[in-house]
Amino acid sequence: MPRLSIAAARFVLRALAIVLPFLAATPVALFALSARATVSPFPPVDLGTVPVGFSTTYDLVVPLTIPFSSIPASYDGVVLYTAPDPATVTALAILGFASPVTVGQVKTLMPAAAITFPAPTANFGNPSGGFLFTELGCDASSCSYRFGFAPPAAGTFDAHVEIGVAGVAIVNGGLMGSLLTLLYPLAANLINAYLVYDVTGKAVAVAQAQPVPGSDARMLAVLSAWLAVAGSLALARAKGQRRQTSGR
Repeated sequence: MPRLSIAAARFVLRALAIVLPFLAATPVALFALSARATVSPFPPVDLGTVPVGFSTTYDLVVPLTIPFSSIPASYDGVVLYTAPDPATVTALAILGFASPVTVGQVKTLMPAAAITFPAPTANFGNPSGGFLFTELGCDASSCSYRFGFAPPAAGTFDAHVEIGVAGVAIVNGGLMGSLLTLLYPLAANLINAYLVYDVTGKAVAVAQAQPVPGSDARMLAVLSAWLAVAGSLALARAKGQRRQTSGR
């Protein structure tokens, strides 16, 4: 963000002086929070095709800091705040924002801004019964989760996990970040709608393979045949000798 002149800084401070007290006094209930997404905004995680009786795993890593710039463009129109009166509209204009304040505006005006949050909770839905879900733990930058796919029968299986955060903070926002920090209820709701993941996998039944004679088996078969022939010849020779002996 370019350095502000003294006059511009005074305007920004004046704008903040108008906007921040109002936001601080506004009950969270007044914000129109959107519902959680019913499907993931991302393509489903495809674990591929697995034979029945086998299994595979996939590890999902959820970062604890999400830059606004990484949020998909489909979220640009999400409203974070709507000015309640002309004075607040003017204050937002001084800060460079238009009312309503959207995710797209934040991405444009504050490209370095990011949303950070503590370790979240995970709500796992497994209606098809083909998946296992394990929380692997968190470090300072991310939390990891493991999907285990062990299909009980042939077919297509789906699962769904929602990552939930109780609160967030806006970082790397500079002076205007003070404005966004007070919008954290909406930012938290945005993240809750964003961190939704679907997984899918297919299972196939594999027919039991019939044993195929190998080279060793063929050799044994040939040897057995030769031994049988040799045995027959030996018996025939022995009978001939007995006849000659008896005829003397």
